[in-house]
Amino acid sequence: MRILSVIAITLASCLNVVAGSDESNGIYLTREDYEKDILSYPSQSQGDILEERRMGDIKIIRNGESIYFSFGHFYGYKNKGQKYMSFGTRAFLHHYGYYKPIDHTGLFVYIQRTPHPLRVYVEEPYFSMDEFSKKYPLNIRNIRRKTHVNHSVIHELRWFQRNNSSLAYLVNDRSVVNIVLDAKK
Repeated sequence: MRILSVIAITLASCLNVVAGSDESNGIYLTREDYEKDILSYPSQSQGDILEERRMGDIKIIRNGESIYFSFGHFYGYKNKGQKYMSFGTRAFLHHYGYYKPIDHTGLFVYIQRTPHPLRVYVEEPYFSMDEFSKKYPLNIRNIRRKTHVNHSVIHELRWFQRNNSSLAYLVNDRSVVNIVLDAKK
C-alpha cells in the first residue's frame, strides 16, 4: 500500500510539472508554428510577461527589456497557456483581432477578441467546422445553416439562449452548443 501511495505522489508531482510548463508565453510567427506549438520569444523565467496592448499589439518583457510586436507581423500568440490566432488586417474600417479557441469537441467554438479604442477588447462567440476553416458568429441561424441539424436541436438551443444568453457558455470545458449537438446524435 505504501508503494502505491509513493507512486501516486510521484505521478502527481510529474503532472504538476507538465501542467505548469503549459503556462508559457510567446509569439507564433506563422500558421505552421501555431499548429506545431513552436513559440518565438518564449518565456524563459517566471518574471517574463506578455502584455496584450490596445489595437492588437503585443509587448513581451524579458529580462527587463521590452519587445513590441505590431498586429499583422505575427500569426498568433500564447499567453498563460492559452493560444490565440489573429485574423484580419489592421487598417481604417477593417475588422481584425484574435480568435481564442475554447471548445474543439464537436464544432470548433471560439471567442473573437476585437481591439477597441476605449477598452482593450470586445469579445463575441464564433464557431467553425474545423480549426482553420471560415469562422461564423455563434447564433441559431448560422448553426442551422452550417450543420443542418433537426428542429428539436434548434428548439433546445433557442431555449438555452433565452435562459442563459450565450451558446458558448462552458460546462466542464465544453460549450453548451456541443453538448446539445452530441446529445441529439
